[in-house]
Amino acid sequence: MFTGIVEEIAVVRNITSRGTGMTICIKAPRIAGKISVGDSVAVNGVCLTARVCDGTTFTADIMAETLARTTFYRLKSGHKLHLERACTPETRLGGHILSGHIDTLGTIERIAHTDTGIHILVSHNPAYSRYIADRASIALDGVSLTVMHEDSGHFQVSLIPHTANTTLLATRHRGAAVHLEFDQLAKYAQKTQFISHASKDQAATKTLTIHGLIEQGY
Repeated sequence: MFTGIVEEIAVVRNITSRGTGMTICIKAPRIAGKISVGDSVAVNGVCLTARVCDGTTFTADIMAETLARTTFYRLKSGHKLHLERACTPETRLGGHILSGHIDTLGTIERIAHTDTGIHILVSHNPAYSRYIADRASIALDGVSLTVMHEDSGHFQVSLIPHTANTTLLATRHRGAAVHLEFDQLAKYAQKTQFISHASKDQAATKTLTIHGLIEQGY
């Protein structure tokens, strides 16, 4: 689990193709020395497992399924990435709980710089709007943010100066794709509501018939 608080902006050192997937080597001098083989690391919000660590870099395997659901297929040497190590029971939850499993991709439609911060408008598949609400949490490329405004297929977030200075979001351009992970509680609430409605609909469609009575032993 992660909290959406970026620990380091790292750099892709090299990429090696492995069948339908690939292995990525990331240079992370600040936290690589604290990562052990088998540890989970959120890379732009995607949970990856460290395979080799040498104190300044670590490598991780990326499967075909992950490549299909993320922007990682576009990565090249020199690209910068957000990193966050998995949280512990003693971690201060400065953001919100994240699983590191990307729900979908969003597209940056507008970035506006104002006196109060940087406002980013993101578009997405409207089918996911049920997971987004005003003032709720959402993660963009692994960064925990608050939804300032939402309507079908769009939402807006704002970056305070600290977030703008410690992440890459302020450097994104119009049309850039970003990883989206919605709030865990919103997804569970929607699932529970769906099951409840399905049970009610199923019960409503049951009618009393002769064949039904016979099947029940009457």
